[in-house]
Amino acid sequence: MTLLAALALALAAWALGRALLADEAPLRARLAATLTAGLFVQAVAFNLLTSLHLFRRPAALALAAALAAVLAPRVIARRAELARDLRASSAALGALLRDPLTAAMALSAAAVVAFRVLRATVSPALAWDSLTYHLVRPVLWVQHGYDPVERAPDQVGYLTFFPRGGDVPWAWSMLLTRSSAGGCESAAWRCPSSTCPATRRAAKTRSMAAAWPSPSAQESSPPRCETP
Repeated sequence: MTLLAALALALAAWALGRALLADEAPLRARLAATLTAGLFVQAVAFNLLTSLHLFRRPAALALAAALAAVLAPRVIARRAELARDLRASSAALGALLRDPLTAAMALSAAAVVAFRVLRATVSPALAWDSLTYHLVRPVLWVQHGYDPVERAPDQVGYLTFFPRGGDVPWAWSMLLTRSSAGGCESAAWRCPSSTCPATRRAAKTRSMAAAWPSPSAQESSPPRCETP
């Protein structure tokens, strides 16, 4: 079912990207339009499900199945065009890799990406931004099924209202794969949620907010003397 969701997203991105451009548009423009359309589809689906408090795996898979059913006739009718785009992309990539300098640069970039993916898979996230909002918020979205407002002190009070678009792909990855290897730590969904550093951070700030009285409560509460 996760593969179905990924396929539905890819087909929706390609169909929307091709609809936005003329047939004679260059390959780089078609690829850019497809990637942009994919991010747009993710954001729209996320906002739809969270607004209904339905950001759950069954609802997401149902939405992906409905999207695939709607797009199937259009893709089948334009399958020759899709095959032509795939061949053109493969040929362009092959032409780039035939140049020694470009091939070396591509190999270096692939090695860096592979190392970062391996590190993210076997070790927890350690970056400050990841542990304060980039991964905290996707974990909370998956846990709650919507976008909760965190009543917590310090930075969480305004980090909750940061733009969500950049963190939506991590939320989809966690939701559909039942793993946070794409952003947090690989064992987070096989262990209690409290083992995830992002979740620990959110839980700590919530407990601090609950334990720290408001200024009005401090002023209205008379001092108490404790006797042995």
